[in-house]
Amino acid sequence: MEQRLKNLRIIHMALTAPPIFMLGVFYFLRQSGQASNESPAELLYVAIGLAVFAPVLSHFISGQLFAARIVQIKENLSINEEQTVAVYQSPKIVQWALLEGPAFFQGVVFFLTGELLLLGLGGLLIAILAIQGPSLADLKKRLDISDTRLRQIQAASG
Repeated sequence: MEQRLKNLRIIHMALTAPPIFMLGVFYFLRQSGQASNESPAELLYVAIGLAVFAPVLSHFISGQLFAARIVQIKENLSINEEQTVAVYQSPKIVQWALLEGPAFFQGVVFFLTGELLLLGLGGLLIAILAIQGPSLADLKKRLDISDTRLRQIQAASG
């Protein structure tokens, strides 16, 4: 199970790293005077609204996906590790994508407007994304799997 989660951790890092680098590049481009400050103010408000609602939306949608998947785990007594991680993986990737996209958007709007608030909001979204990493404890919690059931799944996988 840990090896399968390790693969998911790699995906998580691959989704977390690009916004970090992008925010850094945009920050240094702004500091070097490579961008103008001419952009509509509405864009700033959209970015702030997106930054506020993205974590809520991410949590809600992934929670709904997990709720739908719990039934699959409980009803299928012959499920193996690979299937269990696959059931866990899809909602997690959706959750991460719903945070990564707005983090990118914060960076782009920061680059266009020069508002440091957006850089901070993008950093906050990245921090939330970073702490949402996969773990065995999170898998058990999200899929409502007991230790006994987890051992059964691992035993079925050989």
